[in-house]
Amino acid sequence: MGKRKNITTRLDPDLVREAKILAAKTDRTFNDVLEEGIREAVKKYEKSEKDKEKMQK
Repeated sequence: MGKRKNITTRLDPDLVREAKILAAKTDRTFNDVLEEGIREAVKKYEKSEKDKEKMQK
């Protein structure tokens, strides 16, 4: 993976609490949980775009 970029964002407080609990339960960092969620979202929408392109052919 390599370098990391610091970002500032605003999140729903309940979502932050749930992510922190998940991180603690899975012995991972809060950052790792957020990063996994973002990766999954990117994959989901990339797949969706590819599926749309296939249907148009």
